[in-house]
Amino acid sequence: MSIDGKGANAGTRAGEVAMSANLDHLEPIEVSEALDKTVVRVHFHGRIKGSGDIVDMHEVWVLSWRGDRIIEIREYKNKAEAVKAVEP
Repeated sequence: MSIDGKGANAGTRAGEVAMSANLDHLEPIEVSEALDKTVVRVHFHGRIKGSGDIVDMHEVWVLSWRGDRIIEIREYKNKAEAVKAVEP
């Protein structure tokens, strides 16, 4: 699995930071499975468009899949919140 935002599977990004930042660095720190979802702890770094302020943060994404395609990404502040969100 590649989460670099490049290539044939790159798509639309949503969210405040994704829309307002030029990301220089996006790194998956930890990847785990929870039910039919993938939980990814990520670190990203970049600059906010217009102001040039630096964004350097960690968050956790929960990826939903249809076959081999990501169909949804939900963002959480930490792994505990993300895992709680995918529990039945």
